[in-house]
Amino acid sequence: MRSGSALSNVERQEQLLLYIQQRHRATVNELSQHFGVSVATVRRDLESLEEQGVIQRFHGGAKVTRQAPPELPVLQRAEQQAHEKQRIGRATARLIEDGDTIFLGSGTTVLSVAKHVHERSVEGLPSSPILCLC
Repeated sequence: MRSGSALSNVERQEQLLLYIQQRHRATVNELSQHFGVSVATVRRDLESLEEQGVIQRFHGGAKVTRQAPPELPVLQRAEQQAHEKQRIGRATARLIEDGDTIFLGSGTTVLSVAKHVHERSVEGLPSSPILCLC
């Protein structure tokens, strides 16, 4: 590894991140020795990487941040298993009685439930449930 002082801050931080990702965790002293920079420099670099959300610091070192895989856009997810989501939405809407208050979270299947509940109220039922979207 070339001397840490020969690398720019950005390059060194990229190398630090790669090092930590390959090993899943690393100590400040280990990073300092490997990159040939001071402990204070490593700490500043780790602070910057933590602010970016790519690592998690712990006393004396850092580890890789576990990140959930990115979700597909909502329009794409709505098309996946659309028939099943419609069936679930229709069946769920039938379970809701007039005047009920329901709380709905997010998601494409939940959207199908909301659409079917809305259709019931449009069809002229005497009263409809109160929807609370969360």
